[in-house]
Amino acid sequence: VSEWRRSELDKLTALLAEPADGGKPSAALHAALAHLDFREGRNSEAIGALSRTPFERTSLIVYAFAGHCLEEERFDALAEWLDFIRGRLADCRNVALLRPYLKLCREADVKQPESDRWTRLMTGHLPYAYPELSAHWLERGKFREWADLQLYMGMRPDELDAQDLRIAAKAEPGLLIPLYHQAVDESIRSRNRQGYRTAVKLLKRLEKLYQSTGRGAVWSRYIGHVNRKYSRLRALQEEMKKGKLVT
Repeated sequence: VSEWRRSELDKLTALLAEPADGGKPSAALHAALAHLDFREGRNSEAIGALSRTPFERTSLIVYAFAGHCLEEERFDALAEWLDFIRGRLADCRNVALLRPYLKLCREADVKQPESDRWTRLMTGHLPYAYPELSAHWLERGKFREWADLQLYMGMRPDELDAQDLRIAAKAEPGLLIPLYHQAVDESIRSRNRQGYRTAVKLLKRLEKLYQSTGRGAVWSRYIGHVNRKYSRLRALQEEMKKGKLVT
């Protein structure tokens, strides 16, 4: 520690030891102490100082320190800061407040793709982290993870961005098949005409996916199964015939 920093550290320590108005030391004093600790590479001490302040008052400092660690690719230090932030956002349901944290996780995953800890931090904030995590996995070309996320969240193909679907279908069309199956089942369970029409639209898209992946025989067995299973649903049978799915 430089002589000046040691002097400042001693002054801050003395000030923090003095009783303050309201009985609690100023958040500014803890923030100043955190700055000194961070400059000397003492992340744990800096986090300890900031943990004694209201997060909403010192969050910009916290994110600045975390961003600095990310810029220098000090990933272990970054993980310390992200763990601290995660604790402060544990019950957060506001996507806007989560976004800076998720942005750090996304950038860390880009810089250190061999580690899964950054995306694990993001999944820990589902369902509120869904928009960021979905966009991240698609941008990273992790189509299986992206497709699994849609299934987990119960997303329907007609709820997803059309361009996102096209990207995934072009890269790995087979991954979309379970997503369409789930949506077909949900539409049929609605037990109304509009739901059956939606199901037929999804089935026609599903047929193309099966054909494009060389599984035409599987499709034939599947549509035959659907036809038999719902043979008593007259309205559905009518819509399937209109869609030329069955004769």
